[in-house]
Amino acid sequence: LTLKHDDNSVIGDEAILSCTRAWIERVVVGLNLCPFAERPMKLDQLKLEVVRGTDEEEITTSVFYHMALLSSPEKRGTSIIVAPDLFTNDFGGFIDLVQFIEESLPKHELDGVIQLAPFHPQFEFAGEDNSKISTFTNKSPYPMIHILREAEVTAAVDQLDGDASRVWKRNVKLLETLEDRLGSERTMKWLKNPERYDKGVKEIIKGVLKEVKMSGFDSC
Repeated sequence: LTLKHDDNSVIGDEAILSCTRAWIERVVVGLNLCPFAERPMKLDQLKLEVVRGTDEEEITTSVFYHMALLSSPEKRGTSIIVAPDLFTNDFGGFIDLVQFIEESLPKHELDGVIQLAPFHPQFEFAGEDNSKISTFTNKSPYPMIHILREAEVTAAVDQLDGDASRVWKRNVKLLETLEDRLGSERTMKWLKNPERYDKGVKEIIKGVLKEVKMSGFDSC
């Protein structure tokens, strides 16, 4: 199903890219949810590609193309494939496709070279309530597959004394604190659409970031 506006007009690629960039800049980087995102964005090494439609083969081909590019030893950066029409209301179907691609990595000699991180509007962790604020660590405006070089992931984790779970704990603490300050509804609305926020929200976010850092959860 092609993504459309309320007036039934098709949402264009530029609008999707704009929304995605805003989400990355203000949520992923702005809240420091990911230790792998800020540097490639600053160095203009973050590649975004929108792949329309629901053809799983076409989307898989695009993912493998970008994985092949990033597999080169001299290559730096990261890529995100945005598939706005794919499994928009079916997180299970989306994650099945991601797992299929991951299982294909050894055959293409990409195991240990590339890692994938899935993001989806209905993202959920196994056994966890989909409505919990912690799921917003991986909730995104559209279905996305983040392609990462494993060497860069390892380098980032090494800076955390090899404990990647510190990122998760810090992020959950931050989102729960933000929810406490803004309320559930206001927090989730901002996380879903960070392009729209008032000055009051911005100031509260700055305060929460400072509070979480001072409490020792500054592991990213």
